[in-house]
Amino acid sequence: MIATAESAAGKWKKWVEPPRPRLAFAEAEIRKYLHEGLTPALARASRSLLGELITGFLGDWPGARDDPPEWALPMTLLYRLTVFLRYELERRQAKIRQLRADYADYNRRYLGAATLEERQHHMLAFAATLGANRRQLAGDRRAFDRWFGHDTLVERYQRHHAISDRFLAFTLDRLGAISARLLDQAGPLVGHALLWPRLELEEVLLPLLDYDGDARVRVAAFHALALALRALPADQIENPVSEGALRYIYGSALDQRRMIWIQTEALALLPHLDKVSLTTALKVRLGQPGSGDDLFVRRRAVLLLGQYLHRLPEMAALLPIALADTSPYVRQGLAEALPTMPQSLALPSWEALALRDATAQVRAAALLQIPLLLAEPGAFEPLLTGLIAALAQEQDAWTLRVALRVAWQVHQHLLSKTRESEAARWANGVLPAVTHLRGHAAKPSVRRWAAQTCEQLWVWSDPQRRTWLQTLANEVAAVPAGHQRRLSRAVAALEEATLGRLLALLAQTDHGCMLKRGWWGSWLTRGQVLRFRTWRWLHELRHPATDKRQAFRHTVGRVYDGNLYAPSGILAELAETKVPGEPLYLGTEDGWRPYLPLVDELISCLDQWDRRLRRYSSEGITEIVAPVALWRRLWARVLLTVRFVEYARLRNWQEGAQANPAGYLTAIAQLGFTIRFIPYPAAAANAPEMIDPLVGRFFPEPVPETTPDLAPATAPLLAGHIPLLAVIPFGDWSAFWEEFRSYFFSVYQNSLFDLGIFLAGLGALFFGRHIVINQQIRRARSRIPLVIGGWGTRGKSGTERIKAALMNALGFSIMSKTTGCEAMFLHADPYSTLRELYLYRPYDKATIWEQANVLRLGDRLHTEVFLWECMGLTPAYVYTLQRQWMRDDLATITNTYPDHEDVQGPAGYNIPQVMTNFIPQNSTLLTSEEQMLPILRDAAQQLGTDLGTVGWLEAGLLTPDVLARFPYEEHPFNIALVLAMADRLGVPRDYALKEMADRVVMDIGVLKKYPKTSVAGRFLEFINGMSANERFGCLTNWVRMGFDRQDRYQEPGVWITTVVNNRADRIPRSRVFAGILVADVSADRHFLIGTNLDGLQGYIEEAWGIYIQGLSLWPTTADAEPALQILEQQARWQRVSIEEIHLRQRLDAALAGIGVTVTAEPPAAFWRDAATLQAYLTTAGAGEHAEAIARHLVEEGECYQAYRALADRVSAADTAQRPALETAFREQLWQWFARKLVVIRDPHSTGEQTIARIVQETPPGLFNRIMGMQNIKGPGLSFVYRWQGWEICHKACDLLASPDLTLARQGLRELAALQEFGQLGERLARETVAAVRQRPVAQSEHFQAELSLIETRIEQSSAKLKAQLQTGHAGRPGRLTQVLGAIEAFLDSGDAVKRRQLADRIYRDLADERIGHQRAALELQALTQRQKGGWLEKQFRAWLASLRRPPASA
Repeated sequence: MIATAESAAGKWKKWVEPPRPRLAFAEAEIRKYLHEGLTPALARASRSLLGELITGFLGDWPGARDDPPEWALPMTLLYRLTVFLRYELERRQAKIRQLRADYADYNRRYLGAATLEERQHHMLAFAATLGANRRQLAGDRRAFDRWFGHDTLVERYQRHHAISDRFLAFTLDRLGAISARLLDQAGPLVGHALLWPRLELEEVLLPLLDYDGDARVRVAAFHALALALRALPADQIENPVSEGALRYIYGSALDQRRMIWIQTEALALLPHLDKVSLTTALKVRLGQPGSGDDLFVRRRAVLLLGQYLHRLPEMAALLPIALADTSPYVRQGLAEALPTMPQSLALPSWEALALRDATAQVRAAALLQIPLLLAEPGAFEPLLTGLIAALAQEQDAWTLRVALRVAWQVHQHLLSKTRESEAARWANGVLPAVTHLRGHAAKPSVRRWAAQTCEQLWVWSDPQRRTWLQTLANEVAAVPAGHQRRLSRAVAALEEATLGRLLALLAQTDHGCMLKRGWWGSWLTRGQVLRFRTWRWLHELRHPATDKRQAFRHTVGRVYDGNLYAPSGILAELAETKVPGEPLYLGTEDGWRPYLPLVDELISCLDQWDRRLRRYSSEGITEIVAPVALWRRLWARVLLTVRFVEYARLRNWQEGAQANPAGYLTAIAQLGFTIRFIPYPAAAANAPEMIDPLVGRFFPEPVPETTPDLAPATAPLLAGHIPLLAVIPFGDWSAFWEEFRSYFFSVYQNSLFDLGIFLAGLGALFFGRHIVINQQIRRARSRIPLVIGGWGTRGKSGTERIKAALMNALGFSIMSKTTGCEAMFLHADPYSTLRELYLYRPYDKATIWEQANVLRLGDRLHTEVFLWECMGLTPAYVYTLQRQWMRDDLATITNTYPDHEDVQGPAGYNIPQVMTNFIPQNSTLLTSEEQMLPILRDAAQQLGTDLGTVGWLEAGLLTPDVLARFPYEEHPFNIALVLAMADRLGVPRDYALKEMADRVVMDIGVLKKYPKTSVAGRFLEFINGMSANERFGCLTNWVRMGFDRQDRYQEPGVWITTVVNNRADRIPRSRVFAGILVADVSADRHFLIGTNLDGLQGYIEEAWGIYIQGLSLWPTTADAEPALQILEQQARWQRVSIEEIHLRQRLDAALAGIGVTVTAEPPAAFWRDAATLQAYLTTAGAGEHAEAIARHLVEEGECYQAYRALADRVSAADTAQRPALETAFREQLWQWFARKLVVIRDPHSTGEQTIARIVQETPPGLFNRIMGMQNIKGPGLSFVYRWQGWEICHKACDLLASPDLTLARQGLRELAALQEFGQLGERLARETVAAVRQRPVAQSEHFQAELSLIETRIEQSSAKLKAQLQTGHAGRPGRLTQVLGAIEAFLDSGDAVKRRQLADRIYRDLADERIGHQRAALELQALTQRQKGGWLEKQFRAWLASLRRPPASA
């Protein structure tokens, strides 16, 4: 039946076209394209952004259902992603515009509100606009009573804006990468000229080049444009690209005002656009260099210069300009560009850079290019000649080390390229120069490196030896450290001399190897074997202490079972530990003298059946033969065991010591040993065997066997009282058991069942709580995409901070826990400023649970990259932190210097063994440790972790101008380590260097030189080295800052001072620094501050007693002349005047320093009479400084007279008088040293009091260089804070004195914000304000009023400071303080609970965006200060002040 039209109309609805089906794409394929160009670590850290893009792409966005054009069908997904990313950019920009409009509207309404309720209403309304739900708004409303306010809401808005900026930049980066891939794939099919406009990239990217938000968005937009343009063929690039885009690129390449990274990207784009324009741009950039960061642009310019000189030979005229660039970093870049240049230009430039450049890092960089330059024919002879010249003329030891490394590496490089004839010529060419350095270099370290190079050349010059080396290396690598394995027959059959040298070569950078031959084959032991040693047991018995590592064997020593030994070239302690006889690193030799046997080896040699041990090293063979007679071997064992420490001390002879270098082996020879050194055969034909004199000096001529006097050794070993360790009841055992059972099992009105229930509940609560916390930790860790940990003895806090700066530059949301001088954490939201906040610790005590709290806080703060510094010390804690909780994606270990031996020691090799617990499993570890690297390498291999290393080469290549960009003296090894991390992340080196220097937040304890200041006619400069609290780090800082080069006689106007901040709870450190003051640093004054100063003085006297025993006027000869030289040497070390001219130079320097020009000669012997000298100084115009100058010069004159008197006695002394003169010599040295010690006993002394005492002890007119040492907490922290305040004042005064009005106003604001100026800043502030008053920039009413306010504050600060210094009781508690302190001690436990609760509330509100970072930092700082004591007195005095305040008028 056919329906009518009406019925049809009623039955059928209007037809609607159904939605077009979506094209289905696998999420894995989408993710693969979006990961384009991202390293795995960066992709992991960007997990949330990638997830947002993938979710959006799979959602219903405009165009999601559109069919792709026909040309895009083969690559539909790429096309769709390009369209989607363009849409996302437009959507996000619209969102930002709306966000800004909402904020402007809120700001207008807030400022127009009349009441508090109205303002709060507007704030809550804007919070809702920003996305707060009803629950969050309720929390915001309650937070009004705490600290939620307008500033907090503004920070919340800024965070939303920054997150959008970051999303824009990331989307731009992905758009650039995917567009480039699409152009690369579709361009040949469609045509690039047609495809470019269809992608509409310029319409999206060009407006963002002028984006007014975060500058990184502009950089990302330009980078995306550059990626896409590079995908276009060079001959077609100008046709499709708009004129506006080309103009922007050309302009950016020349305009120094543009962002640095846009300039460098534009320069790199020019060769793709127009090579002629590249020539023009490079002429401008190299010929008209800018200041500051322009060095990064010029470095890119020289790299492009080398790359395109082949095609643009006219650019050769720019090479002289580049060679003369003022930046070593730029010239280093030119050296790296040499392999890409035409040979005719590269070789002359290489010669100029490698042989004549003024900077060692540039010369080294040029030498490192030799392997790449050798790829061109005809370069061999010039490069060989040049390297030989470098080896002959180079004076810098580090550059010589690079040259020696290049010598053997190039040889191996040529062999790997099957250029064997050239390899032979190379080895024969460099070998004479290397051999000459081995025997004649000025520095022992260079000789050692040359010896190692000779061994490399010897092995690799013979094909058979190369094969054996590879076979042996494989077999050695298969032996775990401390274990043994049988060698293959082919290797075991090698001649002993060859096998020993091959093992020694492998041991240069690995564990040592011991070979034992027997009936059952040859057994190789890799690494050290430890067993019970009687000498160690005896040593520990003689030295009982409470700070020894618990539950650890302290009775073991090394045992050597074989008769062929190749010791490790490394694995030495950088600072001596309490375990004697360990290999000790000697900086002058860059090693521990592996050619000298350890005492343990001598004991082991006594056990060998053939009494013989042959020791192979880079220097040669050391043959040890034990005594023949059995009784002599037994006697030698007794003496070596009893006198082990003495023999070990003899072995570690130091350069400059009075003892005979051969004293160790001479003493060993007296025991009946025969020790001889056998040099390796000369490499050159008919050349004589050569023994390096600096090695030969340790090997004496054969001496007859004698029986030494044993009297000192047979002294009572257990003199004194040995405490009874345990008391065992040997009486009635049944009575003892009854007493035990009665005490522990008595129910005391409780049944055992009740007790069991109680214990079960308590155990369930304990274990249940830990299970819950561990689950929380695991969940928090799983939600953080990227975790990077850091540990090490020294530099770990500084390394964490520059890591944080780098990740902050990349735009991630980061949290970095650092426990340097103060427990802190750094936090930054995406694209936000890195801020520092206190990590609250109750009573400043750290626990392992702190890490759990910080991790959960990082999770609540939506952290993308979590950085943490390991604060655990015990192995079990470290294992828990790393392997169970954090499971780092990447970890760093700075170094493994000896420290905390009480929990990680006792020996130097135990420290890295403990640190292996920090190595993450199946991850990546980066380290800058060099000496103990084999231990870390073995552990990483067992854990399946990739190990990356940086060392002396990478750190040494950092140029001075790059290091100077850091706002403090950051250690080059730390920078190199973070640069290696940046390389793993795929971050360009230049970007990493600049950004981490610009964004780093300094720790208060970083090595830093503060500006020079003038106080009371003295000139002071402070270098903060208080974070280096172990010997190696401290002395490294001393050398880095040039204190070791300060000559009292060449620089009479320089005064050297140390400030040693001691802590009562760091007894081992006190002992270490006592030894440093006595034997390692030469200064005019040592100021001792802090706590336990009596103990520190006792340790100094103890260290002096050890030090002085090694000094003698007649150590080896009976002549008077050497004795006078020794006396003069010690007087110079104590900075005592040894000639009259030195006193006159000091007087002239003091007068010149206070601005007095000498017109009349001083009285003869002016240093003898203080009154006469003071009268002369007053007449000369010294004024108020006359008395102080006279006092100091008379003191120096007394030292001079004592020196002359003792020198005269030594000259005229006969043999009978020498014992008395030795005593007088030692007493005089102590008097000279003791006068330097200035003890500030008040443990509460302020920084101003310490400065005042330093000023008092400094002669007027002299320049006092002050080095802070040991610790920073307590008085040291107050002292450093005063220098920080001075630096702020100095910078503000510099700005205020600027003729630029904007800078002057900034300086005015900063100076007006200062409340205290102190002794360091008062003079400069007064002079600056007085000078600025008359300048044009200050001629306004507001400016003059602010200057008057500053002057008032200066006067108030000065009056307050004078009152404190005059009373001299600023740190001593009065009666009221004592009473309030006792009450506070009773109340503080309750206050501690409140402090903990308040800190937790601050952290929660920070995560909930209800407190701003600045306010949170202030509140946490106040809490931290409050727990240090004195809060009750402050409250009481504030209450008294409020009572005295008159009531406000109605």
